[in-house]
Amino acid sequence: MVLIGSSCSILNQMEDMKRFSEVRFKIKDINELTIAGVDMTGKRSFSDFTFTETARLTSKLAADELPAQFTVLLQATNPNDKRAAMNRLEWRLLIDKQQISTGAIEEYVAIPPGGSKTIVPVKVNVDVRQLLTGKSGKALMNLVSNITGQGSQPSELSMELSPSIKVGNQMLDYPGTITVKNRVRN
Repeated sequence: MVLIGSSCSILNQMEDMKRFSEVRFKIKDINELTIAGVDMTGKRSFSDFTFTETARLTSKLAADELPAQFTVLLQATNPNDKRAAMNRLEWRLLIDKQQISTGAIEEYVAIPPGGSKTIVPVKVNVDVRQLLTGKSGKALMNLVSNITGQGSQPSELSMELSPSIKVGNQMLDYPGTITVKNRVRN
């Protein structure tokens, strides 16, 4: 009986993973952008920064670091008639085809059936100072300009997703990656 129950559980988990591969992803939004702890919402010109915010940005630049955080909101739609699920989601963030950051969501995520939309927040941390050289720096600054409403060229924001599901005591990786693309405009 225990073996049969265990086998059914493993088969259900494998089906969850298969259905997850059929989920449609879309980058819904980017929000909560902060640079060096300064909220960038509504910042369109130098005059929009307070003295304290300017001092914080300047001190971080002088320390040769400029940490930025933002949240990418992934919208997941499950067209299946049963839930789709995963236990871990590794991701790679690219801006204009330049890798900016990587990470993983280390928690169980279930996407309900029937076409309902689920938001999966992905917290991104980058050191802008390290990225400010070459093509990745230009791509990141263009994205920041678009997010803050000052951009003149659209940015291509894409994520490569690699889900895994726990089957028994093992993590089973999805074969390949799921690529999600979005154009960000001013």
